[in-house]
Amino acid sequence: MRPLLSAAAVLLLLLLPLAAGQRFRGFSYLLDCGAPSTDSRGLRWDPDGPYVSAGSARPLSVQGLLDPTLASLRVFPYRPAAKFCYALPVDPNRRYLLRPTFFYGPSSTAPPVFDLIVDGTFWTAVDTADDILAGSASHYEAVFPARGRNLTFCLGVNPDYTDSGPFINALQVIQLHDSVYNATDFTGSAMGLIARTKFGSTGDVER
Repeated sequence: MRPLLSAAAVLLLLLLPLAAGQRFRGFSYLLDCGAPSTDSRGLRWDPDGPYVSAGSARPLSVQGLLDPTLASLRVFPYRPAAKFCYALPVDPNRRYLLRPTFFYGPSSTAPPVFDLIVDGTFWTAVDTADDILAGSASHYEAVFPARGRNLTFCLGVNPDYTDSGPFINALQVIQLHDSVYNATDFTGSAMGLIARTKFGSTGDVER
């Protein structure tokens, strides 16, 4: 595994609106992890099976879920230091917004904690415990450059965190327009979400 990116530029990201007609640029993916078939309610979400060779699908029996992608997840076995990877064809030298979603559902034990690794570089550790207590899903966002014709997004088992295997509910990989973040030197920097604020409103912020 390569070390942490040096001089990482941690900036506020505004998730680009997803067009109603799902008119994405180039190679873009909306993956409903663990789902048996395509979900066409609203945006088209495809099963993740063609892009990952490990893990098993598991449905979640939780009433009142507003996001249908949370109704299933893919769970991976606990193998210390193992990485379970999605391989996604991409356009080389383009920038991609990655947004994985995690929702473990009701459990008598704490949800697993694990690493996210993109193209061999550590991104962050996933810990959904606080969000689960609040009854909500956990979202992570960052922008990465494509360094080849395939982008690898991996969930890494770290025995220092937990003794359970990782999981994932959904993965969005959106190719950005060349003009977006074109002043950022991604050879030595990364861009990750800190917070999203809804200015001028007293209502809840939708994630």
